[in-house]
Amino acid sequence: MLNLIIDALAAGRVTEEVPGPRAGWAAAAVGRFDLASSAPEALRAAIELCPAEAIAVERSGGKAVAVIDDGRCVQCGLCAEGDAAAFKNVHEEPAMGRSAASLRRRFPLEGFEGASLGPDFALDAHDRVSREGARLAEVVLKRFRRSLHVRHLDAGGCNGCDWELNQLQAPQYDVQRFGVDFVASPRHADVLLVTGVMTRNLELALVRTLDAMPRPRLVVAMGACAISGGVFGTSYASRGGADRVVAVDGYLGGCPPRPWAMIRALRMVLE
Repeated sequence: MLNLIIDALAAGRVTEEVPGPRAGWAAAAVGRFDLASSAPEALRAAIELCPAEAIAVERSGGKAVAVIDDGRCVQCGLCAEGDAAAFKNVHEEPAMGRSAASLRRRFPLEGFEGASLGPDFALDAHDRVSREGARLAEVVLKRFRRSLHVRHLDAGGCNGCDWELNQLQAPQYDVQRFGVDFVASPRHADVLLVTGVMTRNLELALVRTLDAMPRPRLVVAMGACAISGGVFGTSYASRGGADRVVAVDGYLGGCPPRPWAMIRALRMVLE
């Protein structure tokens, strides 16, 4: 106990005030976003950057509208970055509504050419899991004869990504029907999924887990924390992203990512 007290006194104050002098994202990513530019290039960039797939362009009756779904938005602010960004942050109040559909705000686009862009908001989570899972099953059958084995490692975080990942194995989504099995031993695994910020205490565990996996092997950093450290960042206790310690083959953004997005990420690294 005395050693713990001595270590704490030696470390001193290691926390920072929120938002802190370096957290410029806090002021730029609070509340809701409105359309700032209807330029096709800006909209396409925003749709590609959005980790939660909260932005789309829909066409109906010959007219195009930009849609931002506040129910999906994680307020990362990526769609509002840059001088020619498609969206801008103008609302400090959070989105509220009587239904999930009421959180989808639409902005008319004059003279927009081309087909619809982005996700189809009419599909629910089960529809998207089934669609993405069918595509994954084709790849798994081709490369692994329907026996993709996945090992999960939580490097340290809030467990939001872990909770969503657990849902893939639950009856609601049942990822096993697509040929994917989660295994307890890395010696049986083809893919390593890393969630959470890369804490210094688990660096060795990550390295040893990867070393125990047979080759060829793949590593996916899942969620903002595993990619960059997320809201935890880098500190005396964390390295930030998993790629600071091991080579990563694929990245999946989100805080946390949706289950269907996790399935898509697996397909991405296999193809």
